[in-house]
Amino acid sequence: MNSRPRTRIALYGDSLSLPRPGVVSNGQRYLLQVHDRLEARLGMIVDVLDRGEGATTITALKARITHDKHYYREPGFIALVQSGIVDCAPRPVADSTREKIGRLPSFIRKRIIKYLHNNRTKLVLKRFYVRTSLPVFRDEYAASLEMLKKGYDHVFCINTCPAPDSFEKVSPGVRGQIAAYNEAIQGACHAAGARLVDVHSMILQGADVYDFILREDDHHITARTHTWIAENVLEQLGADTLPSISSTSS
Repeated sequence: MNSRPRTRIALYGDSLSLPRPGVVSNGQRYLLQVHDRLEARLGMIVDVLDRGEGATTITALKARITHDKHYYREPGFIALVQSGIVDCAPRPVADSTREKIGRLPSFIRKRIIKYLHNNRTKLVLKRFYVRTSLPVFRDEYAASLEMLKKGYDHVFCINTCPAPDSFEKVSPGVRGQIAAYNEAIQGACHAAGARLVDVHSMILQGADVYDFILREDDHHITARTHTWIAENVLEQLGADTLPSISSTSS
């Protein structure tokens, strides 16, 4: 049995919080950078609850938070939330239409997907769809923070990165969407007494957006951005902050 005191750090995030093969290793993720430095600072065991998953909406993350609160009863130290781009990015067809296309015979499905790919910009300019409407996103985000504040000493909200010119070109309106959903994140964060990690402003102030965002897809983040997020979390936390301590043995 291990008698060392322990605490917990949790992540609820989309694919931006995950490794990128050949670009961001698991150990370079901000989650594990914060974890490693906390263990060294505190001299405690810091458990990791990693709920990062690709293509995840805030509604799916809220469901995981709801699930986890029934099983992880000891107080946690830090919860990190990164959600937004999956919810707000303009799409040429609604999710319900995508599901119907996915059920079509292969030869028809491939033709439709090719058409959507080749005409994405024109379709989005005419009308675009999102995974999560802004009012629903605002409510789901606020509800998620409310639950996390009851289980963690500190909650950090990581907002959505800015869109480079090439992203706006293929997904017209994405910058406006990011701005609106980031405003919702900031409002929910303030109302819950959580802390904002303003990665959006940080990247805008940099010399080259591609120091922080991958050129290959215009929205996933580089190892440098992971490091900045980790450092910002630790800076906001302060050197003298201590977690609620659990002496539960592993």
